[in-house]
Amino acid sequence: MPGLSGIEVQKSLISAGAQFPIVIITAYDAPSVREECIRQGAAAYLCKPLDIGALLHAVERVSSPPAGASGLPH
Repeated sequence: MPGLSGIEVQKSLISAGAQFPIVIITAYDAPSVREECIRQGAAAYLCKPLDIGALLHAVERVSSPPAGASGLPH
């Protein structure tokens, strides 16, 4: 992504009040970057080349309500 890193985009989205899970997809697989993205609130961190099964699993996981949640707004 020219001009911005994924972490910078993630921080901007969270600062703007994003109310959706953020899935990072990157060609840069450094443990420190992965840890920072998760610490900053990423719901998932996937590396390229992308495994379609891993992507589908991540999307399913982040779009499902937590176990025991009714899925209804409070």
